[in-house]
Formats: sequence, C-alpha cells, structure tokens
Amino acid sequence: VASLETADIAASAEASRLDMTDTADIASRIQGGLLADGINSFLAGLMMTPPVTTFAQNNAVILLSGCASWCVGISCGLWLILLGVFGKFAAIVATIPDCVMGGMTTFLFANVFVSGMSIVNLNGLDRRSRFIMAASLGVGMGVSACPSWAVGGGTADFYGQNLNFNEGIWPEKLVCNKFPVKDVVSEPAQCLSPSGTMNVTGLSEAQCEAFKGTFTDAITRSQVITDCVDNNGHCCEEIDAFRATLRTSFLLILKTPYCVGTLIAFFLNLMLPSEGTATEQGDDCRSLSPTRNQELPQTLL
Repeated sequence: VASLETADIAASAEASRLDMTDTADIASRIQGGLLADGINSFLAGLMMTPPVTTFAQNNAVILLSGCASWCVGISCGLWLILLGVFGKFAAIVATIPDCVMGGMTTFLFANVFVSGMSIVNLNGLDRRSRFIMAASLGVGMGVSACPSWAVGGGTADFYGQNLNFNEGIWPEKLVCNKFPVKDVVSEPAQCLSPSGTMNVTGLSEAQCEAFKGTFTDAITRSQVITDCVDNNGHCCEEIDAFRATLRTSFLLILKTPYCVGTLIAFFLNLMLPSEGTATEQGDDCRSLSPTRNQELPQTLL
C-alpha cells in the first residue's frame, strides 16, 4: 500500500506545475518519496503504530491553496506532531463541526480524482489505457458498493460474524486448529410401556416410573462443531496465528476498492500489448485487404 500511495507524488508534482515531461526529475522525486515512506513505515512498526504513507489529499490542498513550498510541508508536519503529543491542541481540531470536515473532505477527494485523470491524460488516452481504466474503476466501484463480497457478510453484526466464520472465499474455520467438541444426542431417552409394546420418547425418568414403564437413558456421542451458529463468530478454541494473519491481509485487500482496482490495473498493464503493436498489425491487415474501389480479380468473378 505504501508503494501505491507514493505514486501520488507524481500528482503532487503536476499540481505544483512542475514539468511533467522531465521524466528523470519526476522519477527521482518518486524514488525519494518511496524511500522516505519505507523508512517511515519501518520506524512506525518498531514503535507499534500503523505505517503512514503519502496521502493523495495533499494534491487537493496544493490546488486549493496554491502553495507547494516544501517549507510549508515541514511546518505542517511539526503541527501534526504537536497535535499528536498534546491532547488539548487535538481537542480544538475535534471541535470542528462534521459538516465543515465533510465538505472539505469531499472537495479534497474529488480533486484527487481530477488530478489522477489529469496525469493519465498527459500522453492521451488510447484504447489500451481506456480498457485498463474501465476495468479497474468498474471493479473498484463494485467492491465499494458491496465490500462484504469476499466474506460471509450480513447486515447484522452478530449474524455477520457467524457468516464470516462459515462462508466466504476464505472462511475463518479454515484457519482454526481446534474446534469445540459437544455432546449430541444420537438416540433420545425412551420409556417402554409395561406391556412392552410401545416406546415413548420425551418423558423424564420420573414420568416413566409413574407409568410403571422401563426407562432407557439417551445415547450421546461427541461431535466436533465446525460451523458457527448463534455464537457471534467465537466458535474456535485455537486459531493458527500465521494463517489468520494471512487471511486477514488477503480479505482486507479484497474488501478495499483502492487495492483491488490498483491490482487489476497493474496486472492488465503487464498483460495487455502496447497500442503501437496493435496499430501496426492493423495497418498490415488493411494493406492486404481490397478497398472498395479496387476491382476483384477476374478469377473470382
């Protein structure tokens, strides 16, 4: 994710009105940003905090303020440290009304989309680029509309946890090492009538003795419960930590529209041939085919 977010440096360069045709300079900036994000994520992991990457909202802030000075970026970083260390300063930011934060966030994310389209359109959109964009955006929007497609899902949290344990692409029961064992009744208790011609179930031992019958205890057996029912997803006594971590990471990628769309665009960019090759083949085919004004050979008439 850090590597993908670092690509927003190119959008920041475009918003800062730098020369996007200078590929060496842009590549150097991206390389430096990737290195900085890697070091930052490494140090954040050592300090037991989530890694922080280059956020795309910075592009919209540059467009909105018209300021792209790195001195301002350093000052903003110092302000963020100050707000994180002293809770009183953070409380002031928390008092900003939700409507103000929502309007600002909507504008920033809309500008992120516009910046991305501007970068894509620098060299023009050919058929190959349009296909990659349509596939990645379409699947990403689908995941955004239904983020629980890869897991059991469910609108209710209680039943949703049970479904996540039982269903989905990678259900949680596949990473369970030890399931609970429960005694289940294989044959119910029976009461034989005094005449010996009728067996009655559902009677207790005292009720059977009142009818002067012969009571037989129920036969139980141990059964491993692998499906979760009415237990809020807590149906495993021992989880494999390594497989559970892989499962969480895998499902998190599938439930995140940004990750899914980026992966689709990445693999399509590797697999699809360039537009130049397709055009040359098309020219060759057109040169071999007769035009409307050309006459067919006499042998075909």
